[in-house]
Amino acid sequence: MVQSTEGGWKYKLPGEQIGFFSGDNRYYIYQTGDSLCNLSLGTGTMKLITRVVDYKLSSGDTRNEWIAVELKEKTVLLKNFITGKEKQFTNVINYEFDGRGDWFSCQLNNATKELVTVQLSTEKVHNYEHVSGYRFDQSKRILVLQTDHEGIKGLEWVNTRSGKTTTVWRGNPSDSSSIGGYLVDQSAERLVFTVQLMSTGKIERSIWYFKEGMTRAVQKVSRNTSGIREGLEISGWQAFSDNGKYIIVSMRDSAIDNRKAQRGAVQVDVWNYKDTFLMSSQLDGNYGPMIYSLRKKELKLSVPCEGGGALTYLAGIHEQLFSQGGREYALVERSVKTDRFWEDWAASESCVVNLRDGKRIRLRKSISMSRWSPDGTWLLCYDGKEGKYFRYDIASGLYTDLSGGEDWYFGGENEYNGTGRQSLLSRGIVGWLEGGTGLLVYDHYDIWQLDVTGKKRAVNLTNGRKDNIRFEITGNEFQRKTFYDPHERLLLTAVNMINKDNGFYALKLGSPKVPERLCMGPYVLYLGGLSYGTNFWGRYSKGRSPLKARDADTWLI
Repeated sequence: MVQSTEGGWKYKLPGEQIGFFSGDNRYYIYQTGDSLCNLSLGTGTMKLITRVVDYKLSSGDTRNEWIAVELKEKTVLLKNFITGKEKQFTNVINYEFDGRGDWFSCQLNNATKELVTVQLSTEKVHNYEHVSGYRFDQSKRILVLQTDHEGIKGLEWVNTRSGKTTTVWRGNPSDSSSIGGYLVDQSAERLVFTVQLMSTGKIERSIWYFKEGMTRAVQKVSRNTSGIREGLEISGWQAFSDNGKYIIVSMRDSAIDNRKAQRGAVQVDVWNYKDTFLMSSQLDGNYGPMIYSLRKKELKLSVPCEGGGALTYLAGIHEQLFSQGGREYALVERSVKTDRFWEDWAASESCVVNLRDGKRIRLRKSISMSRWSPDGTWLLCYDGKEGKYFRYDIASGLYTDLSGGEDWYFGGENEYNGTGRQSLLSRGIVGWLEGGTGLLVYDHYDIWQLDVTGKKRAVNLTNGRKDNIRFEITGNEFQRKTFYDPHERLLLTAVNMINKDNGFYALKLGSPKVPERLCMGPYVLYLGGLSYGTNFWGRYSKGRSPLKARDADTWLI
């Protein structure tokens, strides 16, 4: 049923016709069989597009302004619902919108392997030849093209604003070199990519670097680079540090034991009580943690993007490197996958590593979670022993309690067992206030605002504990927010843990008022993540996340 929200007009469709509203709110569009039906809202008249195979919308286009309709005979129709303008492409292999709704692209199956891109804001069309693969960077300012012309592989950098195309790298006609993978940095100025070459039955990889303005890419790492010990080979994906000054390199040991057992020799398995995995796990062969541990024996190193410089060791076996957010530093978390969890050497620990020289600063052993501040100058840490959040300043090496001098507890709780406190299991962080002046976190019941300097007292924004009501921010099911406006109005999911009433409240950040009750009662509307343990709510439905109107503070529940 399609129905007006402001009047009495309604239209009944046969069966379940899932579709969408056009951006100008004039049509409801849905596909049935090989026809795309355009139902005129308010009149009920129908327009059809026939010979339809499928259609795509841009996930980043909240107005539903553009649609790409795949027709039979490998034809794609690109249509703007607002202006009514159309473009048609024939002999199409594949087609897609970019994630933000800025570009449409389609690959043609013609003699020149043509790629066609359309900038949706201007409707300007661009054509590129001999394209075997392509990808826009996150900002959509750069388009990277993989080319293949007469057997010669290449890589091209296209600035979509200026239209300038630079040939970054071209393979040698005498060998089988090709591109193994590539990445554009956050500033859309730099490119790192891997070149792979088959040599004597083995794949040899090298890492190359390009910065906008250069005429060609330069090789940064190969098997002959200083600092690489024998037996190490380049593996996995490469990455940039946040500030774009370093390339993070993945390597692993390629050494293979080619020794053969002597004929007639006794074959034995030798186990040691200090083995990382117990004998039973080794005999099983399919034990998940053991398989994961064997596969993840990678080393992480850094090399400066500009100028010379040898490789610097950052992290190794049983360690995971997190380079996002830390500028000149990265986080290293050590976690040994083992059956011997009671051993001291199996305990998890974290440290900060300098990307320039590899020097480490160990964090408190009780720190169970850490992440960089928005400006990348300090670490937000959760102490799993005290159940509190701390600020760690690298320059001074000091920890600051963000509770503001109060003895607040932000760890997990279980109301049905023992003391109830489970400090290792924090409920987590909501997000940052824009400008980096505040931090929103959960305790078991409520949402709190913390001052990032630790000088101001922590503020309970919801005060649900006194009424046994747990709160959670109701967000987009598919995209979690990181930053919040200091005066934003938030929709909260609420559950009363005594009578199990469920409903919604509204919270205005920056206001001293308690959350406004919108609806609450003896039913399940949406529980979200409000539960104890895996099976607390049993097999009951958790409801469905409310759907917000695009241009109004109105929700459908």
